[in-house]
Amino acid sequence: TLFIGNDSGTTHLAHVLGAPTIAIVGGGSWGRFFPYGSTVNIRYFFHEMDCFGCNWNCKYEKKFCLTDVSVADVSKAALEMISGKTK
Repeated sequence: TLFIGNDSGTTHLAHVLGAPTIAIVGGGSWGRFFPYGSTVNIRYFFHEMDCFGCNWNCKYEKKFCLTDVSVADVSKAALEMISGKTK
């Protein structure tokens, strides 16, 4: 019904196979793997920061680009995608 994952092979596979997909991605390798191409049937979640592209050499105590992703936002999008309210 819906796949939720991080920037991983299984998330890419779900998207390529046409499954509704939510991808939670950080800024470490921003643009290298995700996000890419089509936005049909996929939603990306991240906390945008000025240090995107850091190659995961984080200058902060936490990887806020991931840890500050809102659970409520992801849950809302999941419910919308399951109900067919969004692409």
